[in-house]
Amino acid sequence: MFVSSSPTGWFWHSRSWIDYTIAYGQDTSPCGSVFTVRDGEDRVVAAAVALVEESAIGGTEATSRSIGFGGGPVWVPAVSPELDEATTAEAIRLCFDHLSKIASAEGAVSGSTRLASIPTDAATYQSAVRVAALRNGWAERGGATQVLDTSLPVDVIRRGMSKGHRSAITRGLRSMSAALTDPSDRKAFSAYREMHRRAAGRSTRPPRTWELMENWLADGTGLLFGARLASQWVGFSYVLVSGRSAYYASAANHPDVEGQPIGHVLQWAAVEELADGGRFAAGDDQGIEGIELCRLADFAHGVAHPLEHLAVFTEVSLEGEHANGHGPLAVR
Repeated sequence: MFVSSSPTGWFWHSRSWIDYTIAYGQDTSPCGSVFTVRDGEDRVVAAAVALVEESAIGGTEATSRSIGFGGGPVWVPAVSPELDEATTAEAIRLCFDHLSKIASAEGAVSGSTRLASIPTDAATYQSAVRVAALRNGWAERGGATQVLDTSLPVDVIRRGMSKGHRSAITRGLRSMSAALTDPSDRKAFSAYREMHRRAAGRSTRPPRTWELMENWLADGTGLLFGARLASQWVGFSYVLVSGRSAYYASAANHPDVEGQPIGHVLQWAAVEELADGGRFAAGDDQGIEGIELCRLADFAHGVAHPLEHLAVFTEVSLEGEHANGHGPLAVR
């Protein structure tokens, strides 16, 4: 409930996504926890995710531990919109302090965390994240984020595309159709999974990740778009939805169908569907990423111990100042 009510929270902060990332990264023996910052009345005012994984060093038998997922970042804390500027900064500071304590206890030597690609109109929040991260020895690594405001009229969105993209969509729709699939259509999801395997030449993910993605279709967290050429499926894309924002998460095209702008048609179908709901869309496709805050090789090493698995709130002795009527803040 807290994540869904926070404009800085997203699906990445949820138990569902942690389940997915742990299932996906089973080769790196990931373990994770969610911890919260609560005020003097035990109300949650911030939540953060800590995922720790182990990976081989240069193909040798030696391994190292890091904060992140699959070599990539975890997401920065979600914060209550009811906090004033000072309390927001204090809550985020406590989150980064605790993340560093976890890293030290787990013997992590590197880590990265990312500001969400989805816009939040929260300049104060983003500034507080940077300050807290830098204070804890992290460094900023910038990057471009592709975000599309689908609350705009569809014709305005289309006019804003490059001439090449508009042409590809027009050409693709002459021979193909693309639309949102029925979430109860298990055959469509099975076809998507099989196409993903064929396009990659092998199964790239554990079965549990596919089970979770199919479950998300049922509760509206996931949207599956499919493209057909005549009566044959030729491509799929999978979009995650949380609040008023969406994320273009996965896609697969038929490996034997060449010369067709399948991806353009699928993306346009997603834009039209999201525009109907007035939501933002973002994607990391083609190397486009959000802002990352990284910390490399400078965590203090402590005695390693297993993290509490998943959403277990661990008591620690970190307290902030009384502010905005919320009382002392503490991480739990």
